[in-house]
Amino acid sequence: MTCETFRQWFLDHESDEMTDAIRAHLADCEKCQQIIALDQTLEQKLHNSFEQLEVPARLQERLDQNMRGSTRWLRKSGRLRQIAAPALAIAAMLIFFLFPLASEKGSFASMDTVGQLAISDHLSHGTKGCTSSALLDLESYSLRELGYAVKPPTVPEGAKLLAAAKCQLGDCDTLHLMYSLAGKAFSVFVFPEDEADFKLAAGRSYSLDFGNHQVTLWQTGEQIQAMVI
Repeated sequence: MTCETFRQWFLDHESDEMTDAIRAHLADCEKCQQIIALDQTLEQKLHNSFEQLEVPARLQERLDQNMRGSTRWLRKSGRLRQIAAPALAIAAMLIFFLFPLASEKGSFASMDTVGQLAISDHLSHGTKGCTSSALLDLESYSLRELGYAVKPPTVPEGAKLLAAAKCQLGDCDTLHLMYSLAGKAFSVFVFPEDEADFKLAAGRSYSLDFGNHQVTLWQTGEQIQAMVI
């Protein structure tokens, strides 16, 4: 039995009886154990919060008087909200376990994905049609085109920035910087860190070899930079 099957049983079952398959699953699954525990706690909270009690005659008379005025009744109803709040909080937690929020995924599943896409764009993307105005103010250009400011990356000494362009790696809008060093072209791609489903350690660079090309990735602030040589 899977967790999904258990959740379906939990939502549909009309009695507290459990099958052998349910018991076996609960014995091994801590998360589904938490669902059962929360459900039992919720039932207890509801029972304690809304237990019927005999109301004294004088108290009943005062309640009747208060209910005749809607404003005064709203003030009195605050007590009901205070009583129900713990039960509602537990119910919200139970819903979270049953229907966990889907996490948003970035554009890049791995460093290999970045490397392959970056090499492909590096080989096919010449400087024709690209802007050279970015050479004067790269931060303003990237902020205008991509919505975030990019500072000039650290590149090998003697490298010359030829052009910049907004390009797309997969589904991600990326800044593509084209350089030249000793007559050989190389590229640096910059994109926000939340587009990556992987983490880079601060102050560390990662090198990947793809045949005749090497891709080096590092993180600067909240941006990831990938250099293709």
